[in-house]
Amino acid sequence: MPKFQYIAYTKDGKIEKGIIEAQNQDAIAQILSSKELIPVSIELARERTLSFGFGKKVKEKELSLVLRQIGFLIQVGISVPQALEMAAKQIDNKYFQETLLEVAKDVSEGLTAGQAMQKRKNVFPPLLISLVITGEETGQLDRSLILASEYYEKLAKIKGKIKSASFYPSFVLIIATIITTGIIYFLVPIFASIYKGFGASLPLPTLILLKASNFLHENILKFIILLVISGFIFKRLYQNNMEFKKRIEKMLLKLPVLGNVFHKIMMNSFATSLSSLFSSGVSLDRSMELISQTSTMQIVKEGVEKASKSIKEGKPLWLSLKETELFDDLFISMVKIGEDTGRLDDLLQSIVRFYEDEVDKAIDAMISLIEPAMIVIIGGIIGVILIALYMPIFKIGSLIKS
Repeated sequence: MPKFQYIAYTKDGKIEKGIIEAQNQDAIAQILSSKELIPVSIELARERTLSFGFGKKVKEKELSLVLRQIGFLIQVGISVPQALEMAAKQIDNKYFQETLLEVAKDVSEGLTAGQAMQKRKNVFPPLLISLVITGEETGQLDRSLILASEYYEKLAKIKGKIKSASFYPSFVLIIATIITTGIIYFLVPIFASIYKGFGASLPLPTLILLKASNFLHENILKFIILLVISGFIFKRLYQNNMEFKKRIEKMLLKLPVLGNVFHKIMMNSFATSLSSLFSSGVSLDRSMELISQTSTMQIVKEGVEKASKSIKEGKPLWLSLKETELFDDLFISMVKIGEDTGRLDDLLQSIVRFYEDEVDKAIDAMISLIEPAMIVIIGGIIGVILIALYMPIFKIGSLIKS
């Protein structure tokens, strides 16, 4: 069920903010009305790992370290409340520290760790809560916490790889844009002043450059404002319009070279989540539901949701995943072998390791292609502009005669 963040006024005129799970915005409005609150805005909540207001966020690496500490402390016989308190004292992030101490207090008063975390759904992600609840039910909370720690450590690595994969193409695009804009804005006007006194028609490429330079000089502020507004609109659409987000994701996956990297990262991320949940004792259909809820990619969210329904109808996991058309044949084959042999847990771990290596290889291959491509693209842009600028000089004799 989607989460919505709201801002509303109380009867006393005070502002109240919060996050509620519901089917849609109308359902949220009804809930707020029943509480005698006047809604000001209701928006789809953004997925976060851990959020504490004012932009405060617990990073996956920090969360992984804390979960590992708590797991090891429980493993050596320390009680859950004590383990939470001891781990909290090692944290620099005051918001996270206070939250863990509140959880420790609730547990010491009789709640389970899972129940205490569920009270703070806007803080603890559903996947972590599910792992904790399963660990408590099976009497293996320490193991579940260590598995959760490993999961968030891997998640941090995956996010790092996404940034690495995105950096190089973005860098090339930014550098090419800066160089092109700089030449048109600063260099072209110098040539324009030279050609002004020629009194003859200039070649079309040169005219286009001169007009582009004039346009940029006259509208530079408008151009910058337009870029900022366009970026803001794109970001808002990507965050709130699921259909738009899905189209962008599909476009990214179809890009040459970069699309292959993102596809492998997507499969690695899914396998990591499923392996962590399934190996800790969470049922297959529940694992799929949690992955669907926590996925940041809309196509994965919808695909996994579809696969989850197929599993509930009795279809095997491999066939359910194949029908989504999100996974390659090798991925599907490995899952099928795992199911056929009754060793799905082991095969999922093998898939995670395999696609971790595949992602690294794909990123290395992309970088090795982008480095020469960057030289060609930037050199090509500069070359085309310089040729267009010097074309009249090449024909200077005929221009002067005319």
